[in-house]
Formats: sequence, C-alpha cells, structure tokens
Amino acid sequence: SALSLGEVEEFYLVRNGTRVSAEEIMTMLGAPNALARNATNIMVGIHAFDRNQPFLIVAITNYDVVFQAMLTWEKRMGETLGAFFAPVNQPARIPTLTFTDQVLKNTDLRESQTEWPIVYAFPERSLLIITTNEATLREIMSRLAVSSAQ
Repeated sequence: SALSLGEVEEFYLVRNGTRVSAEEIMTMLGAPNALARNATNIMVGIHAFDRNQPFLIVAITNYDVVFQAMLTWEKRMGETLGAFFAPVNQPARIPTLTFTDQVLKNTDLRESQTEWPIVYAFPERSLLIITTNEATLREIMSRLAVSSAQ
C-alpha cells in the first residue's frame, strides 16, 4: 500500500462476501486456540513509518488466558505470522524467537530480537497490539488514547 509517512491503513479480510471474524483471523495466523477463542474484534493494518509496518489490534475477553497464550506462541510467532510480518531483509531461515520485557509509555511490552522484530503489548486488559517496532506501537497507543478521550 502506498501511504504517506505516518498514515495508517486498515485491511478488511473477506471470505464469500462476509468479513472474517477475529477468531478466524487469529487462527489463520497460527495463534494458540486460547488466544483465538478470546479474540472478539480485530484490526489488521499497516503504519507507514520507515517502511510499511504491519500491526494487529485485537480486542480480547480474558487477559490472563490471552497473556499466557502469547507467552506460549512466542517461539512460533515468526513462522506463523508469515510474510505479513517478515522483515524486509529476512534471514534465509526463520529464527526461533526469544522475547525480552521492555517498558514503553508506562506499558509493559514483550519484544523479540532485532533480526526478526515482533513487539506486543496490552495497553489495556481488554486490548492486545502486535506489531514489528516500538514506533508503530507508540503511534497506535497514542491514537487509541486520543480516541478514548473523545
């Protein structure tokens, strides 16, 4: 998608004329069943930063279950998120990802190593954001804060 710097674009996934549910999308992306079953709504999009950066914003029902599912998914996220999340100069082999704890704007996040970057955070107990860099995560969190304030 050709976007100007800072723009965000949402994609709607449709099958047979009907929008695909959040649970189906998360299942297609290889998320654990516990996460997919607790996904009630989803936004699939890209943010124009240094290149088009993919992201998922997922409304969830059970934080504790989803957080634990994310921890178990970490090792396979690189392969299951597929080409949508692949880095520009992706390695020949998808590495087994290792995540570390970080903090951004008083929000805990988990971040993988730099050769295959994936960042995720729960800015609220009912919301999960998955993306490829902290700048996109920061932008999404800022936009969500502004829309919540209105």
